[in-house]
Amino acid sequence: MKKTAGLFLIIFVVLSYGDVVYEMSTVTRGMMGMGDSNSNVRVFIKGDMSRTEITPIDTAIHGVPDAVIMRLDKGVIWVLDDEHKEYSETVINETADIPASAGDSEAVKLPEIKVEKTGNKKVILQKECEEVTLSMSLDADGGDLSLTQTLWVTTDVPGYEELSCFTEKVTALGVTMSSSSLTADKKAYHAFQQKLNEIEGFPLETDISMSMGSVTFSVTNTITKIDTISIHPRVFEIPAGYTLKKEE
Repeated sequence: MKKTAGLFLIIFVVLSYGDVVYEMSTVTRGMMGMGDSNSNVRVFIKGDMSRTEITPIDTAIHGVPDAVIMRLDKGVIWVLDDEHKEYSETVINETADIPASAGDSEAVKLPEIKVEKTGNKKVILQKECEEVTLSMSLDADGGDLSLTQTLWVTTDVPGYEELSCFTEKVTALGVTMSSSSLTADKKAYHAFQQKLNEIEGFPLETDISMSMGSVTFSVTNTITKIDTISIHPRVFEIPAGYTLKKEE
């Protein structure tokens, strides 16, 4: 379940801060043998808390969590299963980088991460966005891995300063996209996240392409609505009657 939660963090959880709500459409291709799939995603943000609700459009999709709650104040991520009224819990510190001295006898060599501002522009939600691409390759746990992200960013969105502040906080905690146990993998993903954090602007559209050996999948996230509102704190709590899912 921890690996599943980590994967859906890559795809769905766009980090942000403050009382903000936004909606986005997500298209995945080739993920986990599911083929192409479409989902609608709604994200609620308040302070150090976020809640991501995922509604698959394709009814054949299985294994998608109903909601992911990130509580930086408690240091946990909860993944809700509404059908069974259960939730799983991941401690954020368990996703953080492991110091090189904890497992590696030699210093970890980080891959080159290429960042390019292409100069291309397009309008999304009536906002002019600039294109930025990031890419890296590494010998990861499971085979050679290639990761590329293309972002269309703008600073002209509600709550932009708060969005930037929270992204920095999450990056500082060392939360990575990797479910690998290898120090090199975790440090590479963290370095990639740091590069993302340095980009000025909030992405209204993100294309993620990842390949590992013969396995390739891609994800496109497009923001369709974003606004600042007041959100009740109970939105970010585990619903009454839910029990902790037992580890299998």
